[in-house]
Amino acid sequence: AAFPFSIGGWKDTTLPTVSITSPAAGSYISKANRSSFAVAGECSENGNLVTFAGAASGSTTCTGGHFLKSLDMSSVADSSSVTIAVDHQDVAHNPATQDTRSFKKDTLAPSFTLTNPIADFQINNANVGSVTFSGPCSDGGRDIVFNIPGFTGPQSISCDGTAFSSNLNFNGKPDGTITFTANFTDEAGNAAPTVTRTITKLLNEPSLTFDALLES
Repeated sequence: AAFPFSIGGWKDTTLPTVSITSPAAGSYISKANRSSFAVAGECSENGNLVTFAGAASGSTTCTGGHFLKSLDMSSVADSSSVTIAVDHQDVAHNPATQDTRSFKKDTLAPSFTLTNPIADFQINNANVGSVTFSGPCSDGGRDIVFNIPGFTGPQSISCDGTAFSSNLNFNGKPDGTITFTANFTDEAGNAAPTVTRTITKLLNEPSLTFDALLES
């Protein structure tokens, strides 16, 4: 005789979701953050893994509808397009639509040389109104930023891709020894070594006094 039977179970055809929310597309992986590049996003299946693919690898758990993972991108070559993908599944193994986001990687520091003013340059009555700050530089459209005592705020001079040059007015600035710094960063935030230089401002003109000759 045949006996009827049934098998209990459940059906789940609703797809999970996953998306990268930060950093913004086109953000930079730089020398400073390449070993710990934080990627965050939203996910639907709490307790299940969000898995990284593309230029990244590894996984992290979806918690409270969100995920966060610090990725080591050190071995990825510098590029104008580094794509990271995320995948996610529910308990029924339904896959979410993969989400991707592309970033830029630049770990090469920019470069610049402060040719003028030279070390121990003398600011005097003849040049006080127009002291040249100039030299070669690597990244066009970025500023060399000078912090000079006596000036209100940093003084910025733009690099045109090969060089920078501008004249600064030292009228009204204190006399004496002036030690300043110059800094240069690229779009990714990579910094060239800081340049420190000392110059001198002295506007007091020398004088010569003749004493009356005494008759013997």
